[in-house]
Formats: sequence, C-alpha cells, structure tokens
Amino acid sequence: YRLPVKKVLEILAKKGINSILVEGGAKIFSSFLKENAFDELFIFVAPKIYNDGINTFNYEILNGVENFSQLYFREVKKSGSDVMLRCIPEWNEYAGNT
Repeated sequence: YRLPVKKVLEILAKKGINSILVEGGAKIFSSFLKENAFDELFIFVAPKIYNDGINTFNYEILNGVENFSQLYFREVKKSGSDVMLRCIPEWNEYAGNT
C-alpha cells in the first residue's frame, strides 16, 4: 500500500492545515520524498548496526524516479548519541541562503 501523499496534503490544505510534521518509516519517508512533498527534512542517524535492519528508504516506492532534488545541509547537530541532519531541497526558496 502506498500513501496518496498529494491527496492527503490537498485535503489538509482545504481544512486550513498548511504545515505538518511527518514521522514514520521507510514507506512514509519514501512516499513524501518521491513526491517532493516537503520543505525541509530532519534526518536522525543512530550509530547502531543491525544485521537485518530496516532500510531508511523503500526502494520499491522510489523505483523509476529519475530526478531527486539536491539537498543542502542547513544544520548538523549531535543529539545524544545520534546525529541530526537538517536538509533543505534545492527548490526551496531558502536553499541558497546561509
């Protein structure tokens, strides 16, 4: 099952909701990424290794996507033992600003 991202965002916009926080796994993350349905990403990387760990991306969803937006790092910060990466896509009007 794939989340109809654009449809969900249209419904929320009609209700006056124009900003949301999306937290999820590989399927949710990949669905929003494929649709370029984000203004910025906060990615948390944990220094843990699992033998059969869950992927960050769902490659079945991303299959066939030819162009991904360039991401610009706006902040890299240690959060406990994790690292937080704040990224903005190239099409965001603030991407070129420091």
